[in-house]
Amino acid sequence: MIVGEKIDERIFVGSTTKDAYLKACKYMSQHYVGKGRTEHIVHKIKKLDVCKVELTIYAEVEEQEIMDNMCSVCQQANAATYLTENKYKCEMCKIPPYKKRAKERLKRIGEYIVEEVRKDEGI
Repeated sequence: MIVGEKIDERIFVGSTTKDAYLKACKYMSQHYVGKGRTEHIVHKIKKLDVCKVELTIYAEVEEQEIMDNMCSVCQQANAATYLTENKYKCEMCKIPPYKKRAKERLKRIGEYIVEEVRKDEGI
């Protein structure tokens, strides 16, 4: 499963829907695709009006990657506490810390990407 969070949303207006769509595509191309920032990015283009489209950009990460990292941290903490590696107590694992780490990772990815785009735009 993929977990994602919205990091940017922009509205593009043109003389026609096609013109607005092409402006959105150009923005994506200049700030994300052309800069090699597509590894953790998903986008959605939605028609709002006759001459208006909305571009929504999401940061994404594979849930299994976060879960593996969480298990590794838990195992290391338990190994240090009990001085043995076979007492992980995985049955006591709680999902809320996992969800918190997922949101924190997505937030960091999103902030980094938005910061890079803002630098490109000169903002």
